[in-house]
Amino acid sequence: TSHDGIPFVLCRPGWSGQGGFELFLQDGSRGLDLWDAVWAAGEKYGIHPGGPTLNERIESDLFSYRADCGATATPLEVGLERYVSLDRDDEFIGKVALLAERSRGPARRLVKALLSGERLAETSEHPWPALSPDGSPCGEVRVAVWSPKHESNLCLALVSSEVAGGPFTTATPTGEVLQATHLAHFAE
Repeated sequence: TSHDGIPFVLCRPGWSGQGGFELFLQDGSRGLDLWDAVWAAGEKYGIHPGGPTLNERIESDLFSYRADCGATATPLEVGLERYVSLDRDDEFIGKVALLAERSRGPARRLVKALLSGERLAETSEHPWPALSPDGSPCGEVRVAVWSPKHESNLCLALVSSEVAGGPFTTATPTGEVLQATHLAHFAE
């Protein structure tokens, strides 16, 4: 479509659970014109620039491989077993290890949990330690955000299977201890 001779594609976002629209400019020389037109039309509605944020990604179960689980997690630990065909006849790197893991169960699980405490001032940039109810290390909180949907802090944590599904604690870089309450195994 176009507006005042500015060609663009208008669509609904398809990868997230959000509403709204996206505009894809078709003539890069008209970017400022499109910006100004959208801004003027939406000013009375209080629009503002934005994009997919980390909290929306976590709330919508949109997985980011290295950020959410690190480089050592397996598909079985992070809830992606339905995308791995282990019963096929051909061989591939890691097949034997994944078959053994499927047989015994994954050592860790990626879980989504609510975190206690005041609203996080910013999202976590580095993993935080996760501690089991007895205080022993059980994994790590990979990402923590404020969740408008849950009106609480929310995290994805890769924790031992024994702890997954139950409570655990984590400590922020400032030393604040937060209680985690299990919501779901990731991708459930």
